[in-house]
Amino acid sequence: MAVVDHSVAYATNIRVCVKKMLKKGIVGVMLLCIIISSIPLVFAEDANDKQLGVWGIDEYNDYQTDLPYSTSNAINFAYELNAHGWSVDQEYYDNDAIETHWEEADDSSYADSVDVAFFAGHGNYNRIVFGTDNDPGSYSYVCHASEASWGGTDMEWAVFYACLTLDSSYKTTWNQVFDGLHGICGYHTVLHTDSVTGGAAGDEFTSGDSVYDAWVDATMFSGHQDDIAAIYAVIVRIDSVNYDYWDNELDSPLPDYDGVYTLKYGYHYDNWGCT
Repeated sequence: MAVVDHSVAYATNIRVCVKKMLKKGIVGVMLLCIIISSIPLVFAEDANDKQLGVWGIDEYNDYQTDLPYSTSNAINFAYELNAHGWSVDQEYYDNDAIETHWEEADDSSYADSVDVAFFAGHGNYNRIVFGTDNDPGSYSYVCHASEASWGGTDMEWAVFYACLTLDSSYKTTWNQVFDGLHGICGYHTVLHTDSVTGGAAGDEFTSGDSVYDAWVDATMFSGHQDDIAAIYAVIVRIDSVNYDYWDNELDSPLPDYDGVYTLKYGYHYDNWGCT
């Protein structure tokens, strides 16, 4: 992950002006991936739909290069959501952030215990990367898609401020983690990290915009010309009505029809240049 040092402080009024200009030139490449099936699913929801967890890793202990802005991005993301009524229930940085927090064996007490889980650090195809090795499984230092299952307890959105996590060639490897999860925000390319995107994302996600529009605006606010951001989300069909989660706000719950769902579902994917 490359590092870009932004000397301009994060300022909401400047962001709003830039946002309005950028909206006029957004060009995305839309790819619709429909995998049709009829599967009875029950999406776990608790009474509080505004629970947040953040993980940020600056120090990689010589396993990979350190990332000076990951922790600050996670903190700023949490600050913005907390200011809009979200509770920060999970918060881990550097060596306290470990891969098992996101893996199926333990995630119900950590990443899958909140509605939105934010990770800032190294990433790669179908994995997020940590600075310590606490994994008894096959993938040291990482939470690999094959080790995860999100949404069975509570998680609705995973937000990855990390390189290559939603590379279009590998996006379907994330399908196995969707156990009630609504979608994933991430990057198609290597990311030139900065100190302001976490705060911008938190502000956009609480602006009343859809998740899709919020992630577009946040990634374009300070994006590098070579960065390509992405989103991958579920389409559900309930009582002959299709719902696309990325068209809803971050805290919009799945419509509740007696708690039992027979769904024909697929996935939407899109990516866009961040300038």
